[in-house]
Amino acid sequence: MNRWAERNGIRYLHEINSNLLDEWRGQWSKEAVHKDDRMGSTSQCHFQTRLKGFFAWARVINLIEFDPALGLAYIKPSDKRTHVLTPAQFDELLAAVEHFTSAQTTETCDLTKELRASFFCNGGLASASWTA
Repeated sequence: MNRWAERNGIRYLHEINSNLLDEWRGQWSKEAVHKDDRMGSTSQCHFQTRLKGFFAWARVINLIEFDPALGLAYIKPSDKRTHVLTPAQFDELLAAVEHFTSAQTTETCDLTKELRASFFCNGGLASASWTA
């Protein structure tokens, strides 16, 4: 959300309105121009749920007077299901984490162990070669 706000010159939460959110939502797709907006329908559904929750929270604690996400229509998730990684695919994913984090210029570069652990804790298949 921060990168979207920066791209649109939005500095304060109260500057976000329903039209801006609806326009942004219309840019979400698997082929979106901006990397952060590249999502399939299931990811869009989950992201929008979190976005609506954020604005509801901001309204409850009086950061904003009106919740601009109220009018966003429900996004139906895909009927397709994600398949569990094979042990070999999971090992490949874990091996790629260090390469990915070392190439980052943000605080992500310091999160190699945490990122590997999050994959494991979120339902990944552990293999004999996995270590934090």
